[in-house]
Amino acid sequence: MKKFLQLRLLNIIDYAKWKLSEYERRIRQSTQNHNYKEHNKQQIYSHYLECYQDNWEKAKCLFCLSTGRTGTMTLARLLSLSPDINANHEPDPRLIYTSIIAQQELGGLTTPEKHQIDKWRLICLAARDDYVFRSNQNGKIYAEMNNYLTYLSWGLKAAFPGSKFVHIYRNPYDFIISGVNRGYFKKESKLGNYKGPTPRDKYFQQWNELSDIEKCAWLWSSVNEDAIRFRTNINPNDIIVLKFENTITSDDSYENIYNLFEFLDAQPPSQQEVHYILEKKLNRQHSKSIDNTKSISKSDLKKINRIIQPTAEKLGYNLVW
Repeated sequence: MKKFLQLRLLNIIDYAKWKLSEYERRIRQSTQNHNYKEHNKQQIYSHYLECYQDNWEKAKCLFCLSTGRTGTMTLARLLSLSPDINANHEPDPRLIYTSIIAQQELGGLTTPEKHQIDKWRLICLAARDDYVFRSNQNGKIYAEMNNYLTYLSWGLKAAFPGSKFVHIYRNPYDFIISGVNRGYFKKESKLGNYKGPTPRDKYFQQWNELSDIEKCAWLWSSVNEDAIRFRTNINPNDIIVLKFENTITSDDSYENIYNLFEFLDAQPPSQQEVHYILEKKLNRQHSKSIDNTKSISKSDLKKINRIIQPTAEKLGYNLVW
């Protein structure tokens, strides 16, 4: 026990030394980047009237396209390491039910009608103009890694024309297992009253006959398909695509995370800072009724694969049979 405490104390001392060195590095870098940051501040709004007069054309922000369970909390924490970014995970209002209404109206559409985009533009401005303005007023990019914004993406892009998006997705089986373990589509869960497919969806008629594991498979496929459709309708320079396995859990994570900061033209954190956050495994699943695909019956795998196959192929995942 004594030896363990000694080792623990050494670890704490080493970490304190590292934090001190990082603090000193930040001070040096802040001095070096002073002109760069001042230049950025001149490009962002200083008062509300200017924002609306300009229709938010210069607003700098990043929004997330995701099913959830893809490391969005970790991504928000990583983005917050940059002095150029005000990063949030799920700020109030979280827009959970608003997202469900948007999904019912816009889900499955290749391109929404103008009147639909105009409607959701106003909703997005009402919900997020203050966050974007205050971040931009301080010379920072507003970043929100909230998966509930996925179906609000059309409105967000119309509200903030210069906004950028990150589509982060995860292995379908891992998402499905996580969703089942979290009780998705159970009455007591936050998705308990989820309306499911729209009448445009081929699974609309049989929705009530699907098991919870099939519904989680549908959710993974449906959200990612709508994210893909949105991606193809905006400027390629405004979207970056990240795979969870290569960004949050890979040995090459730093390179992919660095690319995200480069995409935003923001100062990246150090490799040590990134490694420290990734080791925390934020918002990880603790209680599990299913561990991996081996815990899923062959009949359930066939049902799942029937639902996810087209999307899985687009995103480069091999199916397990």
